[in-house]
Amino acid sequence: MTNPAERLVDLLDLERIEVNIFRGRSPEESLQRVFGGQVAGQALVAAGRTTDG
Repeated sequence: MTNPAERLVDLLDLERIEVNIFRGRSPEESLQRVFGGQVAGQALVAAGRTTDG
């Protein structure tokens, strides 16, 4: 079993679809719902991957 920090890092890792287009995922135990903090975290990761530096 992974610890919570590892699960968070895995959850915030995004799949690159195209340039500046990413796909996130939700925990497998989720019932098709996403929490706002998860969306915000994934958005920050995506934004960071669209900039140079």
